[in-house]
Amino acid sequence: MRNLLSGGNGFRNASIGVAECAQPVPSSFNVAGVSSAAAQSCTDPGCLQSVSGNNLAPPAMLQFAKTRKLSIERSDPRNRTLQKRQFFHSQRAKPMAIEQVMSDRDSEDEVDDDVADLEDRRMLDDFVDVTKDEKQIMHLWNSFVRKQRVLADGHIPWVCEAFTRLHGHDLVQAPALIWCWRLFMIKLWNHGFLDARSMNNCNIVLEQFQKQDLEHKN
Repeated sequence: MRNLLSGGNGFRNASIGVAECAQPVPSSFNVAGVSSAAAQSCTDPGCLQSVSGNNLAPPAMLQFAKTRKLSIERSDPRNRTLQKRQFFHSQRAKPMAIEQVMSDRDSEDEVDDDVADLEDRRMLDDFVDVTKDEKQIMHLWNSFVRKQRVLADGHIPWVCEAFTRLHGHDLVQAPALIWCWRLFMIKLWNHGFLDARSMNNCNIVLEQFQKQDLEHKN
């Protein structure tokens, strides 16, 4: 019993000691960085506003601090080693400026039309069962569709008319190219990509170019 009583007294004394230690100390600071004594002494709203304004950083200030930190890291002298090396675009194989290397913008998906046309010609040259005129029409069509960013089947009618107006003069110079282009439009019509009205408009444009060519020859 004495041990239990003494144990109880010890527990009571320990509780008192914890309570004494839990009392605010004037020189201690809480987690937010505000003095406990200052928090107890300042009771008016003006004082609380000044304390919160001076010690608690708002989200906007934190975001600015992060941005400033990133800019400082970018200007780190250790990044000067990047300036000593020459970087190139993965697809275009052209030199990159240091601003492009350090920029957040990724140019990996950029398409160079000249490089794309060269690769398209190399691919068509591998075909052995296709005539030269058919390869020429395929190349002109692939280049035009890529530059115009044609993505949907519904774009095919106006793309065919625009293609005819753009290359009509060159097509009438070679009758074989005209037939290849007309056969290609027939295939598009068979698959439901091109309507009869749009195909007729393309043929009218070709006839106009043929008349102009005959007038210049006469």
